[in-house]
Amino acid sequence: MEITNTLATLPVVQTELCRVENPLAPWDLTLDFNPDSLPKHLRHEIERLNSTTNYLLTQLNANALAKQAWVEKVMEWKHSASQFGPEHFIGDPKWERFYSAVVLSDEPLLGDNPLATAKERDPFEQRVLATALLTEKITKANRQKLEERAMSLLCSCNPRDEMFFTEETLRECLEMEGLTSKKAVNRILGRDAGTYIKSSDYRQALWQKWQDRDDAGIQKAKFESGEWGSMEPIIIDTFSTLAWFEITGEVWQREWNPHPAVVMELRIALWSVLTEAEEHGHHITGYMLDPREVDDWIGIENFVIALKQQPHADFYYDWQAGKTSAQRWMKEVGMPILYGTNVEWWAETKDVTAEELRRRPEVEQIHKTYYSDHYFRSEVKDLVYDKFGAMLNEVMKNAE
Repeated sequence: MEITNTLATLPVVQTELCRVENPLAPWDLTLDFNPDSLPKHLRHEIERLNSTTNYLLTQLNANALAKQAWVEKVMEWKHSASQFGPEHFIGDPKWERFYSAVVLSDEPLLGDNPLATAKERDPFEQRVLATALLTEKITKANRQKLEERAMSLLCSCNPRDEMFFTEETLRECLEMEGLTSKKAVNRILGRDAGTYIKSSDYRQALWQKWQDRDDAGIQKAKFESGEWGSMEPIIIDTFSTLAWFEITGEVWQREWNPHPAVVMELRIALWSVLTEAEEHGHHITGYMLDPREVDDWIGIENFVIALKQQPHADFYYDWQAGKTSAQRWMKEVGMPILYGTNVEWWAETKDVTAEELRRRPEVEQIHKTYYSDHYFRSEVKDLVYDKFGAMLNEVMKNAE
């Protein structure tokens, strides 16, 4: 018996037992003798295989018909589900707030002007979303998602475009943003309260407020990501000022607290070292505390522990007597503990007595300005406090 391979272009089912084909493979197997001479069990086996082939081909045909019906249903759905597009939102006071959420994808918005670089959805997906909204066939969950997306964009439409942003919507937004008075509009535009207001100024003020909120949102996103980039110096500076101010000051409900005069002594000591550092050619950034560094948190905790153990009453009595023991401790012990290192000239820095402060009130004012106004002038103070304030308070509270 000889078996030869030949290519088959189409599956053929034979009733006679002279040919065996696999409809899923590009070949057939042909017998060169009368299959009637085959043993009974082999003839029954090929009959069973051919029967199975016929069944499967019938199923394939039924499946093809089902697929065709599915395609027809999809085309019918496509026609009904994409009747409208985002252009139908323009000028519609009810739906225009959804415009940007429908057009722009759900990817995170970052950068100085996210709307300028935001990626658009697939045009067909835009039409599906627009149609679902306008025909109110969208699910509550998806509608809420789109509403939240529109809010996160901060500026779903440009209020300076009169065609794109109706007067009715403008009035509603101005009320929501508290920009109904001339004083409020001039304030957001950085002008004198009595400056004459044009109708276009209301649109510009609303745009500016949204831009400011947009910038704040971008800044917060960058801050939370830990990728601080150009913001890093000001963040570290702000955290350092907050930490210095808190660890040398009074803490609410803490069992021990230095006298206000001692607090001032500690801060003047630190301030004088920072000032002297620049005179030694050292940049003040070398004294900053980085909230990302574990060692800096350990230094803060150890400093609070050491300060807690000091004779605060003696510090106060010495101050009354014109002595500067609190400043000496800060320069000789406190700062080496805080920074985990010791620099000889720290201890050599001259103390400022209470009498000298009375003669030089600008010294006290400078240190107050640095520790309070310097922090409150920071544009990231709220971000820093929200992220690290609780941890700083917890470290001070648990310092034993």
